[in-house]
Amino acid sequence: MSGLTMTLANYCAGLRFEDLPAAVIAKAQDHILDAVGCMLSGSGDPDVHRLIDGLLRFDRDRSAPTWGTSERAALPHAACCHAAMAHAWDADDAHKVSMGHPGTVVIPVALTLGAALDRAGRDVLIAVVAGYEAACRIGAGVGIASHRQRGWYATATFGPFGAAAAAGRLLGLDGLGMANALGLAGSNAAGLWAYTADGAMVKKLYPGRAAQVGVESAALAAAGFTGPTQLLEATDGGFYRAMSDRPEPERLTDRLGEHFAILDVSIKPYACSRTTHAPIDGLLAIVRRAGLRPEEVERVVVRTYAVAKHQADLRPPYPSMAVAQSGVPFCLAVALLDGTVLPPQLPAERLADPRVLALAERVEMIVDPEIDRRFPDKWSCAVEVYARGQHYEEAVAAARGDPTHPLAADELRQKFSTLAGLALPEASVGELYALLATLAEQPSVAPIAGLLSGARQAPVG
Repeated sequence: MSGLTMTLANYCAGLRFEDLPAAVIAKAQDHILDAVGCMLSGSGDPDVHRLIDGLLRFDRDRSAPTWGTSERAALPHAACCHAAMAHAWDADDAHKVSMGHPGTVVIPVALTLGAALDRAGRDVLIAVVAGYEAACRIGAGVGIASHRQRGWYATATFGPFGAAAAAGRLLGLDGLGMANALGLAGSNAAGLWAYTADGAMVKKLYPGRAAQVGVESAALAAAGFTGPTQLLEATDGGFYRAMSDRPEPERLTDRLGEHFAILDVSIKPYACSRTTHAPIDGLLAIVRRAGLRPEEVERVVVRTYAVAKHQADLRPPYPSMAVAQSGVPFCLAVALLDGTVLPPQLPAERLADPRVLALAERVEMIVDPEIDRRFPDKWSCAVEVYARGQHYEEAVAAARGDPTHPLAADELRQKFSTLAGLALPEASVGELYALLATLAEQPSVAPIAGLLSGARQAPVG
């Protein structure tokens, strides 16, 4: 049996820890660290607590802890809650070519299931790498501009594949079992951008449901329940035909086994949509260089790619913080006032802050054909600022956190400490950091799970 789905399934099932270069292991540990920080920061989100309450209403199995809370749930529901937490502040990692957030789905699944099975750190690492391979490669092959213009939310559509691959690794699926798991996961993949119309909470459910679907798909495959093993390439009802007008399936197998997808994933310095990051970097570079004060800025023009204009040119009023964080005007206004965009800069009252709204109204986004041509491989932009009667400009080839412009080790640690510190005392944050930073050497992930189970954050907002 051959084909795209089976090729990827055999690869993910056969991947060994010994196959991973040191750079891939180190990168995976960085992303796991980042995802755990994001998850802990989101554990007090009131929407996540509503999600937990809803899931537990009919959940008699309370075998797995939901980290950062005092609740317990069935394991697929715990994984769902953990992934929702990781996406709550929009600070999770991002993959340009698929426009998805693989870590927010794959890593909660690998840690939740790995803890339940008492697996070693290296088992979790290989599951994470396999999950990124599935989510990012399938996402790269869909033809993301068409997929996004249709209104699909990529983390929801590609995340189930990554979750199924990670869970399948930990459950010991062979190639055919993995193909069944991927087929089941893709058959249940869905999620739309319609939340921007009214600020619905569903955006936080998307990675959660992707995680849950992936875990359940792998468990079903392990029990012998079959899924379509030609899910990606099927002529009638195949994923790529259904999800895009212009799929690029050759991207899925490009350098498969030679290059690891996780190396292409960015870690965010800001808690907002990745589409906003290059404009933030450009604006802050101009502000620092010219010594500008917020009140001196008369107008900001962002030259960008068509998908960014379509997705992120969101104007006040904002129906929810999730919508505001997806928009370039709001995020530039916050960055101009505070110099960064992280959870402390995003209290609910900021949505009605007259200074923020006034600055957001001064931002204009236009499509630049040359920048658009480079998308999705490059998410670049050019920022122009008019202030003091002067015109300033900054071109940004890649935002901070991009693999070509990575965050320094101390920046990664500071972000983790800031986010994890919302749910853990300082000593526990340090202990957790030490365990995650050396995950490949840990004989069991139980100590990590123990610290996460003890984390507590009161609901905020």
